[in-house]
Amino acid sequence: MQTQTEEYLNNQARTGKDGRIKPEIVAIGTFIESTVPPPFDYYWENTGTSMASPAIAGGLALLYEKYRLLHPPGLNPKNGLMKALVCNSADDWGKPGPDYTHGFGVVNFLRAVDMLESNHYYTSTIAPGSPQTITVNVPAGTADLKVMLYWNDPEAAVLASQTLVNDLDLEVVTPLPATILPLVLDTLPANIKNDATNGVDLNGHRIIKKIKNPVAGNYTIRVLPTNITQNSPQEYFIVYDFVPLETKRHRPGPASYQQKRYRAFQHQPSFYYL
Repeated sequence: MQTQTEEYLNNQARTGKDGRIKPEIVAIGTFIESTVPPPFDYYWENTGTSMASPAIAGGLALLYEKYRLLHPPGLNPKNGLMKALVCNSADDWGKPGPDYTHGFGVVNFLRAVDMLESNHYYTSTIAPGSPQTITVNVPAGTADLKVMLYWNDPEAAVLASQTLVNDLDLEVVTPLPATILPLVLDTLPANIKNDATNGVDLNGHRIIKKIKNPVAGNYTIRVLPTNITQNSPQEYFIVYDFVPLETKRHRPGPASYQQKRYRAFQHQPSFYYL
């Protein structure tokens, strides 16, 4: 039995000078079987970002196609919604929550499609003033509740020390009730390897909150217009995922193929080959 480890990842993220995570997502990029150009004309394994990047691009193309199949002809999704779905559906890897090595995690388009098919997303606009809320019902047997707030922020001034222009914030109120703040990273150079902690995000326009072992019931997602200085009202996207506590076959393959891939969700997914 083998488990998938960090050595298979590519596109490792690094922090920008103002604390942003770039890139936001990582993908498997090692020992990927792909086509070889002429004069070879066969398949072989290759490694690098040239293998990881097509996985993201191809997965997004299929996600766009899925959206179009679920909606009336000619209706295309907003780019912000697609980015939020991909980032929020990522499998957490490395340190708990986002980090400056893996971003929001390893891409998982199965979870992104599940959110899309289940209509677990919400789009609206917000102006300075009162917060806006939506209510979601978390079912029993949920391992993680993952919520992401995303918005396309206006362009910052050239050489600005702080590139965030419009600042929105996210809160999740549980049935207890308790107010949960997002996971944020310490941007001081000496602390960038620290685990993410709950707090107010002052740097990014992608805010994520993960609640482990959420009790079943109604949760209120609150979007706060903390500081909107341009292009008001600001459009935003909320996506949320009920990650089930389960082990399921991830890649069955034909009956003659003995290696089967399983995915186990226990707060941090594990992969097993039998």
